[in-house]
Amino acid sequence: CPPLVFASLTPAGREQAAELRRTLLASGQRFDLVVTTPLSRTIETSHLAFEGLCDRFMITPEATETAEERLGGPQRGMSAAGMRAKFDFLAAWDLSSIREGENWLRGDAAVLGGEGYYHPQPVEARLGPLRQWLVNLEFERVVVVGHSGVLDRLLGLQMANCQLVEHALELDE
Repeated sequence: CPPLVFASLTPAGREQAAELRRTLLASGQRFDLVVTTPLSRTIETSHLAFEGLCDRFMITPEATETAEERLGGPQRGMSAAGMRAKFDFLAAWDLSSIREGENWLRGDAAVLGGEGYYHPQPVEARLGPLRQWLVNLEFERVVVVGHSGVLDRLLGLQMANCQLVEHALELDE
């Protein structure tokens, strides 16, 4: 498997996000905050599924999957400036959790995964702090759009693409 660098949603992924949006619109649900990762596919999913159903969007690398060589290479993202150039709608989103050089590092072209940006810590090291951060957010209804490798571990579930799960997080889970 080659690494996915700046990978966009496939037509099937776009349809899954559109179907999730139709379901949410039919249910009348609204959300206070959408938290997503700085990878193109999660940004696109967040925008397609939740635009107009939530007034605030935030991007954080903390819920990004870990680069694992056994998976043939990680997904990689781009710089905050690159994201803003690719997606006009990000002008209204909060990207302040992206700290390039700390939690969002540029990869080396000679290393598995290539030049794109990634989170340097393994998922396991980020789960506790991510849970605490989410619990402490001052919003009632928060949606996290991320990666199953992170969300499955965080929630103790086996999730499918574009699956909406309601779950109350506790600090001691």
